[in-house]
Amino acid sequence: MRGIVLLCLFITGKALAGCLTLTVSSQTNVSCFGGPSGSAVLSVSGGNSPYAFTWSNGQSGATASGLGAGTYTCTVTDAGLC
Repeated sequence: MRGIVLLCLFITGKALAGCLTLTVSSQTNVSCFGGPSGSAVLSVSGGNSPYAFTWSNGQSGATASGLGAGTYTCTVTDAGLC
């Protein structure tokens, strides 16, 4: 796994009110070239739980597993659809 892109909207350098804060709490890189052994776990704070996670590879939940080398994105929304 080469990277995870996490986005938060900013206006004039300040985070929008209620913006979610995402961190990669753990990650496992692939053990062999081309093998799907990578994983990533996101932690979320801010907004209102529960949170919904949608990964670019179709997985859902805070944990994405079985990842090959590459870049993955995750869209996170809170209970208020922020």
